[in-house]
Amino acid sequence: MIIEERSIVDLSEYPVYSYLVDTVEGDAQWKPEFEYLEEVNMFALTYLSDGLKVRGFVVEPTGDGPFPCIILNRGGNKELGAWNVGGIAMFVAKFAAAGYVVVAPQYRGNGGGEGIEEFGDSDVNDVVVLPKVLAELPKADTSRIGMFGWSRGGMMSYTALRQINGIKAAVVGGAVSDLGTMVDDRPEMEEVCMELIPGFTEAKPQKLEE
Repeated sequence: MIIEERSIVDLSEYPVYSYLVDTVEGDAQWKPEFEYLEEVNMFALTYLSDGLKVRGFVVEPTGDGPFPCIILNRGGNKELGAWNVGGIAMFVAKFAAAGYVVVAPQYRGNGGGEGIEEFGDSDVNDVVVLPKVLAELPKADTSRIGMFGWSRGGMMSYTALRQINGIKAAVVGGAVSDLGTMVDDRPEMEEVCMELIPGFTEAKPQKLEE
């Protein structure tokens, strides 16, 4: 299920680094609000979903564990809202520092992954498979998995929860709960649906309901 787990060791290689640190007498030190980064390990992840290599990130506490888990579903579509190392360090890592193993999927076709995302169609499988991905991580306690999704990630969470047993808690923010209403209120989103959801043009009412 996990194809590759690559450690992100040196944040100075990434643009976000200058925002995270202050230089004191020539030495870079974490700003106080980012000192939690000392308490986590971050990894770039590649895993299989429907035979496709999907990208994402894992962040875990530095301790031995096992730790409860969070599946953290991003918003947006394509590269809009995609996870990057900056977002992982500034947002996702806070959950890990609080004592959780966090997996954050990009969804298929994003971040260099295979396939084409479908805005809540078959790419929901990229979320549904994540409890099995977590089961391969030594620090993950898969008897305690929660899910969090924002905006489109909330829609992915709602849909995935219909197919996953055993999720102990779910939190959504700004979530899409009625795609038909969203398309009516935001016509530009119909263009996104037409581009990404297979068969949308031919079966719009059915696809919106699904």
